[in-house]
Amino acid sequence: VRGCHSNCHAPCKMQETFENSKFKRCSAFRYVKTEVELTSPSDRDEFLLHFQEQMCPFHTDEDGGEGTNYFTILKARDRFRFKSHSFLEGADVSVPGAGTGSGLAALEHVMAVKFPVTITIRDESEQDKCKRCEHHRRFHYHDAMYWKKVDQSERS
Repeated sequence: VRGCHSNCHAPCKMQETFENSKFKRCSAFRYVKTEVELTSPSDRDEFLLHFQEQMCPFHTDEDGGEGTNYFTILKARDRFRFKSHSFLEGADVSVPGAGTGSGLAALEHVMAVKFPVTITIRDESEQDKCKRCEHHRRFHYHDAMYWKKVDQSERS
């Protein structure tokens, strides 16, 4: 995009390509985060009806590179609505000040919250807008003619 000098994130290990549909798996496009407030134990219990604990793999870098760690986190069983928001199956949760090594919450973290608390739910409902620069995915490219690594020691 003319005038945009944003790097989505670095270091990036994605394959160089003009096929921008692959960007849907990039961390800059992948998730939509929505904050909701839990005000009581009954709020929390209603929220938890939509989730189950699952052991999930987490890559050691943002682009699915070498090395994987596994953590148990809460994942949405199906599509659901909560507090006037819609979420997709597979949505996950983060709780301020708590979480697994992945930064996401397991059941024990949600059960231990003090009310009121604002939690973040993320899903893959919108993967066309870059979460870093706000431009549409079609304007992003990943090729040597657009992206050039510069050795900082060579700069004067």
